Amino acid sequence: SSGINAEYGCCSSLIPGYMVTTYDLNESYNSSVTSVFNPYDRNLAANQIGESIDDGNSADVEFLNSIAEVLASCKYQQPKNINSPSSHELKVFSLNIRSLIKNVSYFREEIEIFSKYDVLCFNETNLTISKLPNGINDILIDGFHEPLVQDPTRKSGKGGGLAIYVNKRVCAPEKLEITKLNLVPTETS
Repeated sequence: SSGINAEYGCCSSLIPGYMVTTYDLNESYNSSVTSVFNPYDRNLAANQIGESIDDGNSADVEFLNSIAEVLASCKYQQPKNINSPSSHELKVFSLNIRSLIKNVSYFREEIEIFSKYDVLCFNETNLTISKLPNGINDILIDGFHEPLVQDPTRKSGKGGGLAIYVNKRVCAPEKLEITKLNLVPTETS
């Protein structure tokens, strides 16, 4: 037990946010009060962990601040609180899915919620279409076009992969232009 305490004390003094829960990091977010949550809000404790980006290069800081302002101005909501988009909106759902094949059934079961999005983007799909028993049919979602899928490109073969679904109400299949990405495997894990 004392080894665990020593590890905790060592890590907590070296790593900001070590052993802190998501609730602690997002202390101002109470899902029972509001449905809007902005992960880019600079006032959140989670966004105050680590080194300052101010390295003296004002052009870089100005550029990063402009990106942060755009991200901070977005309205991030829990999927169940999303309304269908109006004609001048594009609603995008993005998720590190950590295996599309293991999780696609959830999106099929909750289609009423996810059909309100125009685009569903998943990274870390961990799948190669050619290895699926029924090919692309194993990952189709009702109401969405066949997804654009990029196989994992890591040489390690672990992780990676992208899938992008476009809602059929957004455009007809003949209007959906898909360009095959030619990505080269990298050495990163």
